[in-house]
Amino acid sequence: MGRLEKDKQGLLMSSLAIQNQNRLLSSQKQNLQQAAQAASEKLSNLEQLTDNQIEEAQATLLLNTFSLHFWSEIDASDRPFLEAKPEDLQKWFAGTQRQPADIVAKKVDEELRSKNYFGLPEPHAISQKIVQKVKAGVIEHRAELTCPTIDRGEWSKAWKAASTIYAQSIEGCVQFHLQHTIKSEGWSARQASGWLNGAQGIAYAKSFRATCEVSAGYRQASLFDERISQYDRACRGRLIYADDIALGKKTELDPFPSPLPPTPDPRWYEDWYKSSMTHPR
Repeated sequence: MGRLEKDKQGLLMSSLAIQNQNRLLSSQKQNLQQAAQAASEKLSNLEQLTDNQIEEAQATLLLNTFSLHFWSEIDASDRPFLEAKPEDLQKWFAGTQRQPADIVAKKVDEELRSKNYFGLPEPHAISQKIVQKVKAGVIEHRAELTCPTIDRGEWSKAWKAASTIYAQSIEGCVQFHLQHTIKSEGWSARQASGWLNGAQGIAYAKSFRATCEVSAGYRQASLFDERISQYDRACRGRLIYADDIALGKKTELDPFPSPLPPTPDPRWYEDWYKSSMTHPR
């Protein structure tokens, strides 16, 4: 497998991992929709239900509708794979300013003020009581509904520093592959010098340089994208399960990664390519 092909495969694997995660999330979302539908059907025949059954069904319907509302927000804000562009990082920064606790509190206040309760039918008294419980729970569990603060200045500096490191690593990457070629061919110092200064060696160096430049950009993007994806996944989980958290239910949530930016390895190309070294022809 060539080096550029391996980069493409790495990007494909990242895409597949995101697709698998989305499929899992879609399955969970479907379960919520089914539970909401079942509760709605139960409420359609109120005269056959006890007061407790009515309250239980209304609570299920409201809380599942509540969760689905935030699923829709997340579906609409899916972030594409980060590329080696500073503007991509700035777009992500803008999104990190929205805390789950603030988003949920705002929506809860809107529902209490409008008395709409996500468009659910009567009995509104039950809906109001549940929404008020969620509001109180958001205040009580605010820390659990808050994502770590990202230092934009530190991340921007780290991004620029990484760009410099990867740019400076290009020559090392090219020389690494040229020397690897010489070693694998078993050439003497004289043969190696002749090859490096000949047409074939120059062509190899040009090909290696193009691949190293593409790979360096991909490595920088994937390094930051991986950390950002971990943060996004953990933060979105707090929003999706905000009602459970607010009501004190035990919820398994992804841990947050370090809020510090990742640090690149200046000699990234050694481990990245050693196992897949092939010669351009």
